[in-house]
Amino acid sequence: MSVYDRKQRETFLTQKITGYLDRKSPPRNLGARAQADEMQSLVRCFMRYAPRDRFEEWWPRFEDRLDEDAKTRAWPTAGEVKAAATAIAGPSSKRPAQGDEIDPLDIYAKRMERGEPVPDGCFYGRIAVDMQARGLVNSDTLRKYRSAWYFKLKAQYDEEYARQKEDAAKALHESIEADDRQPAGRPVPKPEPQKMKAYDWDGAQ
Repeated sequence: MSVYDRKQRETFLTQKITGYLDRKSPPRNLGARAQADEMQSLVRCFMRYAPRDRFEEWWPRFEDRLDEDAKTRAWPTAGEVKAAATAIAGPSSKRPAQGDEIDPLDIYAKRMERGEPVPDGCFYGRIAVDMQARGLVNSDTLRKYRSAWYFKLKAQYDEEYARQKEDAAKALHESIEADDRQPAGRPVPKPEPQKMKAYDWDGAQ
């Protein structure tokens, strides 16, 4: 698997995984930091059991199986993720390139150019880093979306919560950028979780 294919896989699965967790309830007995650590652990688990090839076809079957086996509306455990993945495991082969592959980063970038809703994982983290690296989104556009996201959090919760989320997102973004600057041969960093909830875009505050 090439670096491009690996990143395409990470981008697709990160969006699906965090979107799935976003519609489930996190463990309420954990604090904010512990919840973030738990989400990172689950993302790594999802990635570990997802196939290297044909993951677009695999995901709907895996998601359905995970929901069918779920006993509650809470986040799944690592054991439940493993069980669901094992249950649907089967032979997989790489689909030859047909020239019609979808580039999710290009889609997100074009939506942002038009001021349309996008997952907030596009503002910080792996997706944002890759869009910037490929020149798909400029700094002004990114700044507007980040500002709108911050003020949305502030309005929904409070200023302290918004600042904490923003600081954590900035730290994640900078960490990924630093990892990507490391010499070739180092492992590609694992994607970190992002809330991937799209919202009605109404301009930056």
